[in-house]
Amino acid sequence: MIQNRKLTSFAAGLLAGLAFHHCAHAGTPPRPGRLDLEQLIGHPMQGPVKKVIWETPVPSKTNLCIYAVRSPRYDPVRLKTLADFLNVRGAPSRMPPSLDIAPGYWIKYPEPDNSLRWQSVFFSERTGALGYGSPDDGYRWDFKNHKPLVRGIPTHAEALQRTLALLPTLGLTTNDLELNSDGSIRRQFTKEVTWYNERDTNERREMVQKRSVLVFQRIPTGETLSVGDGGALEVAFVSEGKIAEIRLLFRDLKSVGTAKQMSVKQLTGSL
Repeated sequence: MIQNRKLTSFAAGLLAGLAFHHCAHAGTPPRPGRLDLEQLIGHPMQGPVKKVIWETPVPSKTNLCIYAVRSPRYDPVRLKTLADFLNVRGAPSRMPPSLDIAPGYWIKYPEPDNSLRWQSVFFSERTGALGYGSPDDGYRWDFKNHKPLVRGIPTHAEALQRTLALLPTLGLTTNDLELNSDGSIRRQFTKEVTWYNERDTNERREMVQKRSVLVFQRIPTGETLSVGDGGALEVAFVSEGKIAEIRLLFRDLKSVGTAKQMSVKQLTGSL
């Protein structure tokens, strides 16, 4: 939903920008054809456009904030607090350099019945991420009766509330989270599923084996837009509501100044 909203906003802004370009060079913009609009929105149109507004008011000027990102810092107390919360036992140690997130620190806790499987909490000096990982991918299946054994995957609302309850353990509060325009916490949800056919009816069913919720870092006078995991906290839940993964990558920001907003003339001067 968020992506669609942003795409719509982008398209609206691009329409407005094209309109200004035509106005500046030709007086009255030509009426766009159907092909022009389909190329702009990226897919065929199901019906005619009833109304297109080609004019947009000039936004009010404001100074834009400039931030610097401080280098990530290892906090052993924070790492141990997370480990104790998740019952990951042991003392922090240096990660082996073979890990793709090394260098950094972790607490590795092998499973009692299988030393090749383990849980771990970690802090990556390479990426700045603090997190938790387990070998549990959420898959549960009754082979004899051919049916899923997954139980208690949190709903969207439950996953969000459990993530918010985790914030103090991570050294965060809801004040650190980005809000929507209506004051609600901005969030996204993902899921991992397995499809199967019911034995009796042969109907195709979906087994949700893992559900994740993402919340985002609040940035004063801005919002988090990034490629990758930066500026987000992701928590994944599996059967019985168990936490399977945590990944926190909020940046340590420092305000270093402001920049004046460019005028329309400056933006279009090179056209």
